[in-house]
Order: sequence, then C-alpha cells, then structure tokens
Amino acid sequence: VTEISVAECFALVALYDGTNGELWTQQDGWKTTDTPCNWDGITCTNGTVTALDLSANQLVGELPPLLNSLTALESLNLSNNQLSGAIPDLSLLDQLQTLQLEHNGLTGPVPELSTGVEEVYLAANNLSGTLPDLSIQTELQVLDLSSNRLGGAIPASTFPDSLETLKLDGNQLCTNGAPM
Repeated sequence: VTEISVAECFALVALYDGTNGELWTQQDGWKTTDTPCNWDGITCTNGTVTALDLSANQLVGELPPLLNSLTALESLNLSNNQLSGAIPDLSLLDQLQTLQLEHNGLTGPVPELSTGVEEVYLAANNLSGTLPDLSIQTELQVLDLSSNRLGGAIPASTFPDSLETLKLDGNQLCTNGAPM
C-alpha cells in the first residue's frame, strides 16, 4: 500500500477484522485491493484518511484502539451498527470534527476526545458513568448523549460556551439533586 501510511492501513484492517468485515453490507475493496482510498466508506485527502463512513453497514464487534492511528481523520461515522464494548480513547485524533457512533451497543464511559471536536453523536448506546468535564472542548457545538445509562449530577462547568445543541434525555442524570 502506497496511498496511505502503513499505520493507517493497519488501523483500517483492524477495524475490518474486528467487526466481521466479511459480513458488511458494503465492503468493496477492503483487503482485496492495495488502494485503501478506494475502499467503500473511505475518503482520503493528500495521502491520509480524512473520513470513514460505515454507517448502517452491519459492523459487529468492538472498535480497535488502532483507530487512533488515523490521525488526519475529520469525520468518523459508524452509527446504526451492532458495535459493542468500550469506545477507545480518541483524544489523539486532533483533526476530528464529527463523531457519529449513535445506535450501537457501546458500553463504558464517554470517551476522551480531542479539543477540536465540533459534533458528537453517541445517543442510543449503553454508555455509563458520569458526564466528563467537557469544558475544554472549546469547539463543541452539538452533543447528543441521549438514551444511555449515564448518571450523577451535571456540574455547570461541564459544558463549553460554544455548545449550541445538548441532548441528555433518557439517562439518570440530575441537576442540583433533582432528576431530569
């Protein structure tokens, strides 16, 4: 593979292998050609993977930690699949602007994200724990954590001033001791 780095290629192959890629609805090119920028769901710019859209594609399994190798990734859409397990730390993806993992079976806490993320859609999973302090997410405009298993109080300092849309319904969160 010469289109992208070896690390990016390993990350894509780990995603394919870890989520039953051979059973995906759309899988043209994956592991059959040496041109990953032409594989279904991949967008490349200047020799790096900048977008990955495999939404509603029958992905089953856990997300590999190697996703952090896609350092130029701006958009990650794996929504409407059957993903499980914890979301890996995505804080090294400092170009990531949009994260869409809603409507899966993901568990664990809300993941660490890079400070430049603008839109985060994690609704309809099984995420648990308390809300992380998102005040450092100075670019965050949309946050949808609805229909999860998040609990605890919502501190006022949790959200950045840039936030325009916030969805937290369907959790066990409370404000000042009162359930939402």
